[in-house]
Amino acid sequence: MKITIVNTTDIRGGAAIAAFRLFKALRDRLPETKMLVSEKLTDTANVVGHDNSSWQRLMIKFRFYLERISFILRSDSRDGWFAFSPANTGRDISRHPDIQNADIIHLHWINGGYLSLSSLKKLIKTGKPIVWTLQDMWAFTGGCHYTGTCTNFERGCGDCKYLKFRSGKDLSSRIHRRKMKIFSSGNINFIGSSNWMAESARRSSLAGKSKVTVLPNPIEIEIYKPADKNAIRDRLGLPRDKFLILSGAANFKDKRKGFHYLLQALRLMAETHPEISGHFGLITFGKSSDVNDSPITVYPQAYLKDDNEIAQLYQAADVFVLPTLEDNLPSTVIESLACGTPVVAFNTGGIPDMVDHKSNGYLAELRNTEDIVSGISWVENHPDLNRIRENCRTKVVLNFSPEVVATKYMSFYRTLIQ
Repeated sequence: MKITIVNTTDIRGGAAIAAFRLFKALRDRLPETKMLVSEKLTDTANVVGHDNSSWQRLMIKFRFYLERISFILRSDSRDGWFAFSPANTGRDISRHPDIQNADIIHLHWINGGYLSLSSLKKLIKTGKPIVWTLQDMWAFTGGCHYTGTCTNFERGCGDCKYLKFRSGKDLSSRIHRRKMKIFSSGNINFIGSSNWMAESARRSSLAGKSKVTVLPNPIEIEIYKPADKNAIRDRLGLPRDKFLILSGAANFKDKRKGFHYLLQALRLMAETHPEISGHFGLITFGKSSDVNDSPITVYPQAYLKDDNEIAQLYQAADVFVLPTLEDNLPSTVIESLACGTPVVAFNTGGIPDMVDHKSNGYLAELRNTEDIVSGISWVENHPDLNRIRENCRTKVVLNFSPEVVATKYMSFYRTLIQ
């Protein structure tokens, strides 16, 4: 089989990392697997970037800003500038050799000025089976990447909360109708990388009539694995004698990531137990990871790209806390569990696919700060942490290892070709 995975970049962003990990898992078993990206950031074999010259890289930025500006002019507030993609600009990749030679075209995250709706229409017209892994909700909405409490995507969108001028026939409604027309002309097989994403797609008016299958994202279990905690802390200059909480996100200022709930939880702990300031520490990583108003010592890390360096943060931590309010299958949760570090997170989105409550982590009630505190305390005071850490690792090896996930995908591909 010849599979061509399509994503905007190979490693920038959580969706790209998930697509890249799947690509590598498949390429090890199907050597002709390709990954087609707008901007190639690695030197990995079989990853093909369109835009390598200075002029082409300039065009990447031009398409990105053109799409952003066109939406910002319609946006209700600054908070939604990157929460909605109109996909009104992009490039035609339908005649690219790796598309023409593919048995299956496998889409992941295609926004940011890479593929427009017109580009998508041309891909469908190739007549090849299309697989689309839903890294967020954009494929089945009128333009937003996550819907929050809005259910308009189930009926046809319109009255979009991200738009300045809302109506039943606003931009989101027009995009929805155009997607409906494009999707009805092709053979699209949607993949939800979490049960929550798959169920959301099935409820939508766009993807609900298509086949929606649940297949997870893989992780490199030979990189993300348990290690000597004290040795790692010594290497990173972190204290041995503190209970270290780890938290990370692409951007801590993104309200959907809910980092303020973790800060509230830490303040609550400090109010009820003032002595924790000397006992606890907070490791942060990602964009805007400098925290000035934490009641405990913060150890901000640089924006890391190397998997081995990222793995060390999980290996050094006692617990990973992810207070996201809505998310698909966050790679950070799988990475932490693979390193044997329990996870405390809100019971939302695809997180229950990974975290088994009080087995390898703690699922807190959504937006309940006190329950986040309870989760941290559950980990800190557990009488058999070694068993919890073993549960973390076992969950990942059995469900998210490259061999397990690649085997599931290859079986799925075969059903489409047959």
